[in-house]
Amino acid sequence: MPDEIEVKILNINKPALISRLEELGARSLPVVRMKMWFYDFPDKSLRAEHITCRVRYEGENTVLYSKQKISRDKDKCRKSNENPVIVSSADEACKFLEGLGMVLNFYGEKDRLTYILGQDHIDIDHWPRKVPDYVEVEGLSEGLVEHTVTRLGYKMSQTTKKGWGEVLKMYGVDADKEKVFKF
Repeated sequence: MPDEIEVKILNINKPALISRLEELGARSLPVVRMKMWFYDFPDKSLRAEHITCRVRYEGENTVLYSKQKISRDKDKCRKSNENPVIVSSADEACKFLEGLGMVLNFYGEKDRLTYILGQDHIDIDHWPRKVPDYVEVEGLSEGLVEHTVTRLGYKMSQTTKKGWGEVLKMYGVDADKEKVFKF
């Protein structure tokens, strides 16, 4: 069973979405400026297996993640197996990965505003420059994600299973070429 089941909704009206979340009684968490370092081996063997290795500073914690995409074309949501480990610092985690022979492929920053609605997480992500804000809806099952998308006033036909890199590329930011994307 996947650890992460999610969809993204692009081109959102952020004030209207926040208002709807508040109407539904969602609980907001403080905005966090996330800092993310993405690693792979020089031959990009992790990417070939749909595996992401990242270190992410999340405000109070720094977390080392391995994440493998397992969703199929017929799935409504993006599904991944995710393995997080809290680490003492981003620098130490990055040194560890580099000691294994990995190289830094991309560094990015985004501001994330999270709402909790029942057991679902609704994350509103704000990237630098020209990337419009979007929302991720994450739940325990496709059915719960679909239910939350509907409660927010959207249809599943308005969602995407694209990963962050694919979304950035839609707006002219190629993580393979632009190695640093920050405020």
